[in-house]
Amino acid sequence: NFGLTSTGTGFTPAPQIKYQGVVNWLKEGLERRIVSAYLQDQYTGVDKLTVTAGVRIDHYNDVGNAVTPRIGAVYQWSSRQTLKLQYSDAFRPPSFLELYSQKNPLVNGNPDIKPERMHNLEAGYVYNSGQHIFRATAFASDLQDIISQLDAVERARDDPALDGLRPLIARTVLEVFLV
Repeated sequence: NFGLTSTGTGFTPAPQIKYQGVVNWLKEGLERRIVSAYLQDQYTGVDKLTVTAGVRIDHYNDVGNAVTPRIGAVYQWSSRQTLKLQYSDAFRPPSFLELYSQKNPLVNGNPDIKPERMHNLEAGYVYNSGQHIFRATAFASDLQDIISQLDAVERARDDPALDGLRPLIARTVLEVFLV
């Protein structure tokens, strides 16, 4: 949150307020420890082919482990033409808000949410005439266990305890998606 300074020429941070107890929308006493390692190597076996492979391993104390590999190849077809191919995985752990939100009219936490995962495949072609560069890329992604805030909005919409907040919920959701 920001507010105008007394001169009206700049922004100053609003004072931080820490909510505790029954007004806190987030379960208290949470912590997340992350240990990660990444290894990558590049191999040129033929003059025109370069292969890069890597793997990242993450350990989250609260949501578990993730292994995300990546492999890519670049083939210099001619002095002006290049072909590229890449496969990769991605991982996004749920945030504390998505896991542990409570009494929040917009986001109901769910401690059983699984991390999002994505598998990506990309192919590309590059032509360099010396004066112009043409690039074409095709890709496909497979998303799994997508974390959606709309599920929480649907639950909140049907909760009779939130009757007075429904106009605020609708306006906030519209602002988030339309701005």
